[in-house]
Amino acid sequence: MKKKMVALDIDGTLVDKEGKLTPRTAKAISGIKDMGVNVVLATGRRYFSCRELINELAITLPVVTHNGALVLSSCGQEVFQSRPLDAGWLPGVLAEMEEQQIDHYLHSLDNIWLYREPRMEWGAKHLEKNKDFVEWFEFSSFPNRPFHRVMAVGSKEQISGFLQESRKSINGSCRYIHFTSEYHEMDILEFLHPQANKASGLKFIAENLGVKPDEILAVGDETNDIEMIKWAGLGVAMGNALPGLKEEADLVCGNNDEDGLAELLEKIYLL
Repeated sequence: MKKKMVALDIDGTLVDKEGKLTPRTAKAISGIKDMGVNVVLATGRRYFSCRELINELAITLPVVTHNGALVLSSCGQEVFQSRPLDAGWLPGVLAEMEEQQIDHYLHSLDNIWLYREPRMEWGAKHLEKNKDFVEWFEFSSFPNRPFHRVMAVGSKEQISGFLQESRKSINGSCRYIHFTSEYHEMDILEFLHPQANKASGLKFIAENLGVKPDEILAVGDETNDIEMIKWAGLGVAMGNALPGLKEEADLVCGNNDEDGLAELLEKIYLL
């Protein structure tokens, strides 16, 4: 049975290693949309970072952003589901990271909030690239707004050490995703609401469309895709996916640099 809904991760799945959407992938997605298949993006990105792809693919359905903490309309103007971090818990864990001199960034909708200049060179470049979305605040007067994610960056030793020392204080108050960015040669640690993941965001969209989990095809490549891969009726791991994700998947397709997603969609829907 061909699935009624296709949920797609972006980085490492929809786009190649250069972050580009290939013509073949764009054509395949256009083809399945013309058949009436619901195409939904589920990403760890902020909305602004995927807006160009939304427009290029003419996505009209809601978008799962911030790894499931926020579900927005395709135009980014309407919030359908928001799962912010616990405002009472947040300052304490930030203070712990500051004590260990770990750079960290708070995300609220599309904005990036911080109270000091980053120590890492990557951080300065990150802020320059996103300068229109940067907000500054005094730690003593913590902003009264929902924060959907905290992203900490550092060396493998820094991040692993922080997790080891702080596991008890973060347990139950949030869920976290820890992974290594080979491209930037650093580790990234993300804190999210305990119930925020891509599957929870997709469930909200699917229920509103009247689509059941077993009628959904989900494709991803990273740690943050595990929940949706396991939840969907057909969970597919990219050929470039982490070994752990491949173990959880029902199927493994080709690499993102070899039009693996396009080939998958063509075989299932278009051939």
